[in-house]
Amino acid sequence: MAAEQRMSQAADPPLVAADLTKDHALISSTTRPRHYSSYSSEYTPFHTTVASVTDQMERSTSRPSTPPQAAYPLQNFVWKTYQQPAHRHVVGIPSSYQNSFSVGTPSTIGTHLSAKPARSQPQIPARKLAAGYAASLVPTANPNPYPGLDASDHPFPALKRKAELAQHLKPIHSFKKVKPSETSPKASKEKSSKSAQTGNDGGRSDQLISNPDHLVAERGQVTPSKGGKRNVGGRPHAKAGSKANQPKGPTRLRKNHPVVTEIPIDVWQNVLAYCPLDFLFKARLIGKNFDHVLSYESTWRDNRIRNYGPDMPGPPAGLNEMRYAFLLVGQGCMLCQDSKARKTYWVFLRRLCSTCLRKEVTMERANLALKEQYPKLFDCIPHATFDSFGNFETTGTYLIPPLWSRNSQAHVIGYKRSAITEKIAEIEEFMRVEAGEPQKTDEELDAWYKPQIEANNDMVLQLQAVEDWDNTYRHNRLEDTKGQKDKRAEYYQEQAKAMEPPLEPEALVLMQAYKRAIAIAKPPSERSWQILLPKLKEERPAAERIIREKREHASLVEHTQQCVENYRTLSERRAKNNTSEQIAVLAVADAVIESFEAVGTLHQIADVDLIHVILRKVHQRYYAENDASGPEDIEFEHRLLLADAKMVYECKIEPIINSWNDEARSKVAKLLKCPGCTRKDVQLRYTLDQLFCHIGKKHAPEIGDFNRLYIPTAELPGSVHFPWCRLEWPKNLPMLAEHHKATGKWDPDDESEYQEAPRSKEVVLSHAAYEGRSVSREGGPAFPQFVDNVIYAGSLLGPTLLPAKFKTNVAFKFALTRYLLASADAPPFEVLTALQLALMRGGHYDLFEHFRCLSCCEQPTPAKNNKFANRGQPFGELVEHYRSTHDPDQWSTDLFEFPSHEELWNALSEPGMRVALQLFDRLFPMKDEENLDPMLRGGYIAPVAFMG
Repeated sequence: MAAEQRMSQAADPPLVAADLTKDHALISSTTRPRHYSSYSSEYTPFHTTVASVTDQMERSTSRPSTPPQAAYPLQNFVWKTYQQPAHRHVVGIPSSYQNSFSVGTPSTIGTHLSAKPARSQPQIPARKLAAGYAASLVPTANPNPYPGLDASDHPFPALKRKAELAQHLKPIHSFKKVKPSETSPKASKEKSSKSAQTGNDGGRSDQLISNPDHLVAERGQVTPSKGGKRNVGGRPHAKAGSKANQPKGPTRLRKNHPVVTEIPIDVWQNVLAYCPLDFLFKARLIGKNFDHVLSYESTWRDNRIRNYGPDMPGPPAGLNEMRYAFLLVGQGCMLCQDSKARKTYWVFLRRLCSTCLRKEVTMERANLALKEQYPKLFDCIPHATFDSFGNFETTGTYLIPPLWSRNSQAHVIGYKRSAITEKIAEIEEFMRVEAGEPQKTDEELDAWYKPQIEANNDMVLQLQAVEDWDNTYRHNRLEDTKGQKDKRAEYYQEQAKAMEPPLEPEALVLMQAYKRAIAIAKPPSERSWQILLPKLKEERPAAERIIREKREHASLVEHTQQCVENYRTLSERRAKNNTSEQIAVLAVADAVIESFEAVGTLHQIADVDLIHVILRKVHQRYYAENDASGPEDIEFEHRLLLADAKMVYECKIEPIINSWNDEARSKVAKLLKCPGCTRKDVQLRYTLDQLFCHIGKKHAPEIGDFNRLYIPTAELPGSVHFPWCRLEWPKNLPMLAEHHKATGKWDPDDESEYQEAPRSKEVVLSHAAYEGRSVSREGGPAFPQFVDNVIYAGSLLGPTLLPAKFKTNVAFKFALTRYLLASADAPPFEVLTALQLALMRGGHYDLFEHFRCLSCCEQPTPAKNNKFANRGQPFGELVEHYRSTHDPDQWSTDLFEFPSHEELWNALSEPGMRVALQLFDRLFPMKDEENLDPMLRGGYIAPVAFMG
């Protein structure tokens, strides 16, 4: 059927009439109008007559003798002769496949019957025609062609009897294709020579009976269909017991065969209940039917219960099943779309990355002013517990700490900013009264708070139940994963012992292939061992060599002790960095840094590339100045060690990074990536000392590129974690910057050019942002309304791409300048409390956040642990710090460390800041355009930044 579906649209010619000998005739009657073949719906309908076949052939004047009318009563047929074509067709095979079934050229003279329009005669099935035709060619001495029957019998019952005796013949439509070799000229000669030896018919009768593949018919003929009663569509009724009446099996689901059977919705609901929960989100995109099925809550609920069990808590109040499932199995931050985010914070019903978490959450200590104005506000909002470093711990406060929680001593309460804004709006809506109505009393407000607090307590309990289940489930999965890995390790070690010769476990644990194999959280199997075995054989010599060297070193006690003493002596000698070799290396480092500063490119190097670029230049310049070809020059007196690289970093590079006076920026510049750790989901960052200790402990003892950094622990003093003084400084250090990709490989002799991150733009501080401008006196709130003016300017700049620190600078400058136009003194310090409430109410969460205290930064020697000088702090905490530490009367000038006016100018000159620039011109228009530089007229600021 598959082959018939692929055949061409050309219709097969009508009706079959096989070769007729002088003693036998095989007759085919007409068919009903518009009847289609039983083999395929693509066949063309039969016609009422077959006379058109004879019109296409060359006619002949000769006619065969007419058979006796008594034996063959053929009143409705006309005898015609024609020149038979050289090419023959196999009975029942579509015309597009006839070339593959061609078997040679039979005799060229045949006889054909053409039916007159008359009454319909019973049709002869294709199988009976084939059987009769085969039997007619069998040579026999009996003049009666139908043994066991009288000559007066009708030919059709005789053919029926013969067909019953020829049941071994295959159906016509299942014949095999003839090989091309059988149709070649050579094969035709062999058949002709063989036919001369087999008899009068060339052995054709034996072939046709034993091998029906050679049954042929004239070109332009097909097998007639069965007769009998027919359905409305023209197809005959199926016989009792036939395949058509037998019950069909279940629908087979195959990859390349779409399901035609229509499946009810209820069935799809049951099918989807057995799928993984995350697959349901993909199924919604298949089509509208699947989307309709997944619109039912029961589908999601049944799937969740079947995958996670009935003990799993249901969704919290206000959360449907689909969103509940999305929080359970989804991936990516729901705000910034960071694909690496995995953790769901159930207290906020959000899955967030660490950056968005800090933006969304505000600590209780930063909202003391709000707590004074609304004493019970925070009792109506779910809260989260953080440690003193701002790391999330739990939802609410557990009476009994769960097993998965961390036992930190200091706890900080945090709330979602948007939840505070919404609750404040609800309180103010409740307290609002119409003109002439009395104000709400405290009792009424307490009565309003009571159900709010109860609902919040119930909500926190629900969220804690879900959080406890989620963390417990993940903890159990980690335990199961660890158990599967332990089973794989035990299985592979047992198999390694059975090798010839046995592979020791100490050598096995050094092989990278073994470590990758046991990192898979699946049960071991014989197949997995057979995949691992060739890899172990390849790494076995190197692993056994390492084990042999370790044992040899352990046996040499005197040598080990001597190595320890030598290392201790060398490290003590280099402790003060005052040896001649160290002085020479530091001088080269100074020359490299001065060369960068001379051309003004030191500040253009990306922070993450600073360590890499300077260390590479120091290495290259050191060997170039001393006329040494490199570390391989044995004649050179002092060869650079890794201890020299560490010394350059600590004495020259780290002071430059610390001079930035920006803790966050300095921390990023000091962190490095390990080239041997290829995990993408978890990528740790290390300082220089931490990185080399990590490599020496994890990667150096293994087989691979890092093995050259391995020194036995027994040869080092007990306090030394990495052999800095025994390893040479290579051309390419084993460390990567943030924008580099770890591949698990390291080439210490790689001399290719270092790939830097895009360098920062060169800033030209040629003009101050407020130079030649004055504050706008048109529009906006009244001048003395400081808070309203801040909100007005912040709302205008809110949709723009200008960074938050510059928005805050412009809004604060606009409000303060307008306030000073109406008053000689600065606004009182208490206005900051009203400003904090207004920012929270209006949803301006990014304004006035994460600024450092300017008074603390301007101190000659600020305390090292002063967080208000080291990094930006929340607005509320900064206000409370300034109130308790500095003079509140000077807050307008000494509280915030805003960007300089030149930095604001360059920010407004960046591409994409056209709207922000127009709004800045609206808030601070030009004073007098006639006396200004042409570049500044009309509010146009020329670009002042270009690529270095």
